[in-house]
Amino acid sequence: LAGALEAAWPGRARIVPVETTPTDDLSGVPEAERPLMTLLAGRPPPASGPRVVISQHYPVFTGSPPADATLALFFWEESLIPASTVATLNTAFRGILAPSRFVAKALIDSGVSVPVHVVGYAPALADFRGAGALRRRDPVSAKVPFTFLHVSSCFPRKGVDVLLAAYAKAFRRGDTVRLVIKGFPNPRNDVAEQIDVLRQTHPDLADITHIDEDMARPAMMALYRGADAMVLPTRGEGFKLPAAEAMAAEELVPEAAPVCPEPAAPGGR
Repeated sequence: LAGALEAAWPGRARIVPVETTPTDDLSGVPEAERPLMTLLAGRPPPASGPRVVISQHYPVFTGSPPADATLALFFWEESLIPASTVATLNTAFRGILAPSRFVAKALIDSGVSVPVHVVGYAPALADFRGAGALRRRDPVSAKVPFTFLHVSSCFPRKGVDVLLAAYAKAFRRGDTVRLVIKGFPNPRNDVAEQIDVLRQTHPDLADITHIDEDMARPAMMALYRGADAMVLPTRGEGFKLPAAEAMAAEELVPEAAPVCPEPAAPGGR
């Protein structure tokens, strides 16, 4: 967002890094973004003119510099927002910027009374684009099963329980399918236990691969290239990044676009 504002109004955007309190440590910023963020973080406050502050932090940060208008860029993934957070948003901000309609509805349903505007979200997807064109094109077989991929934190709201139940109902051992569930260790991730119980109640369960660890970007890209379908039965999302990544991966870059075959002759198939 800061980069887009800087591109639209060169020299006008400024970053104030906050991790609970203001900080000058930018080591956590991705390397590709660090030069721009270093430039914007080192820029002094404007000498004059209207000043708009967009604050994105959780818990909600209210220590921003004085401004003519202070807006909150607010991500949320549950259906309701705590009353204390709603009170802060209503009293400390002139408006709320929401990344999705789901977040906007949660804000309004929870009692936020300042204006709420859906602005969307533009994640970095450049390296995912065209990944679908690089996927293996082998026919589905026992050696190359049709692969369903699920990527999430595996929190209960991600719907892994529903996914596992549906998979167990639809497929059996010997079917040329595989389900890959990519999560990461956290107190609310009990997918390993769910799979163990499912294997006890469904001894003929089709193949499931459970990955419970953080993975570097190249390894994640390999997961997407090896998948045939993304399955995300979520109960609530602030944005749903894996869905955007999957859609970007299915895009064909122009030079990789396949040549369409000639239409079949009348009566053909």
